[in-house]
Amino acid sequence: KLCRAMRRALLATIIPVLAGCLDFSVSPGTLRCDTALERPCPNDWLCLLEASADLYGRCYPPGAPPDDDGRLVGRRLAPAVTVPGRRFFVDQTSGSPDYPGTEDDPWRTLSEFVASGKIELSAADGTLAAAGVVHAGDALVLGEGDHGRVDLSAHFNPQMIYVLAAEGARPRLSGLSIRSGRNWWIQGLTIQASGCGTSEGLVSVGESEAGASLVTLVGNTLRSAEDVSGWTVDDWRASACTGVRLTNARDIRAAFNELRNVRDGFRVHGSRVTLERNLVDGFCGRAVPIGGAGTRGVKILANLVTNAYNLNESQALIHGSNCDGCGDFEIRGNRLLAHRDPQVPATFRKPIQGIGLFDGPFDKIVIVNNLVIGQHW
Repeated sequence: KLCRAMRRALLATIIPVLAGCLDFSVSPGTLRCDTALERPCPNDWLCLLEASADLYGRCYPPGAPPDDDGRLVGRRLAPAVTVPGRRFFVDQTSGSPDYPGTEDDPWRTLSEFVASGKIELSAADGTLAAAGVVHAGDALVLGEGDHGRVDLSAHFNPQMIYVLAAEGARPRLSGLSIRSGRNWWIQGLTIQASGCGTSEGLVSVGESEAGASLVTLVGNTLRSAEDVSGWTVDDWRASACTGVRLTNARDIRAAFNELRNVRDGFRVHGSRVTLERNLVDGFCGRAVPIGGAGTRGVKILANLVTNAYNLNESQALIHGSNCDGCGDFEIRGNRLLAHRDPQVPATFRKPIQGIGLFDGPFDKIVIVNNLVIGQHW
């Protein structure tokens, strides 16, 4: 811990001096930084975590993320989304359920607003079931504060409805469910809860006969707890939540999200699911478990998975099982580093499986250009 603190202090001193001397003539991505520092890069440059085997990121100027650099992962790379419709505002500190939802007079919390029934409700066959204030194509823009546990189920929107963080804000949810429905875009939120047990997810999509489809998760932070440095084996078992749980889910995209201190990272059952440029940092189960009959069209691309907390429960980095009729998988360009952070206690630094596909048969499988580092059998 002392060495790490000294390293951070040294970087905090040296990096601004170097940048001042170089006057930013240095090429983007060549100046190394520590993502744990409050201001790791000089001026307004961003420290973006790269999928390498060390603990550092690289400094890049704002507004020009290196989209072609497949090493880079996480929420700071998430591109802004264009909203075709209107924007409504929700802010816990200044809002009221009686306000009209404008930027000056916002609604109060997202959970309260959803429960009020003001989102237009379309049935699975496309018919309008109930009128509302917020229509397909509109956005709900969330300010700071705790917006509670939110259930967006049963809304089969004909176009996307967007739930977005306001600029510079990090709104919090304690959970998000879309058991059935379609066309939801979720971006920029922090979702944190503890004590989920083995079956629940911080974000749950599907889990109903009707299923859910066309859900996009971009640039969110999901975690069971912010600090797990003192957690024991029992704490992990009792308090770790699965990050994203997909069950009977179709046409799902998750990109540039950060999942920290979770049980499973992305639990995948469905079709046409893409996981791209996400970070899973700290997990006690399986980072990407894939299972359930008929799961097809799964793409796992350029993600960074690291820091396994092995509880002697057959942990794995990417794990497919109980998957009759599964196939058409592409696992490409991922960095799977089982034990990267030296601060992970030795108790948890045990052998872990890398990429395993069991109990098939599987067909049309592509596994290309992945890096797997860790103790194993």
